[in-house]
Amino acid sequence: MTKYHQLFKQQVVNFYFEHHENLAFTLKHFNLAAKTVRCWIAQYKYSGTNGLAVLHRKRLYSPEFKHRVVQTILSDRFSMENAVLYFGIASNGTISQWLKAFWKTV
Repeated sequence: MTKYHQLFKQQVVNFYFEHHENLAFTLKHFNLAAKTVRCWIAQYKYSGTNGLAVLHRKRLYSPEFKHRVVQTILSDRFSMENAVLYFGIASNGTISQWLKAFWKTV
């Protein structure tokens, strides 16, 4: 079960833009963490409403895909935050796990 539904995420993002991109006011109004709201805003800016979609099943990534993401980050083409957006990965934590696994094999 997800913590926040897509409709709620959309309401938060809309509120943020309707109030002149005032992050502090948005955080206080919804009582949310800044990191969470910044992530939703970035997802919305990058992918529109689809970026806020809630996944109802765990995604499975192939080893080749994981390797490509890790190599992209290590070559400094993307930060983890940008890789999450570009590759459509649910969170930075997923990539962090892949990076840890990579460094154990090196």
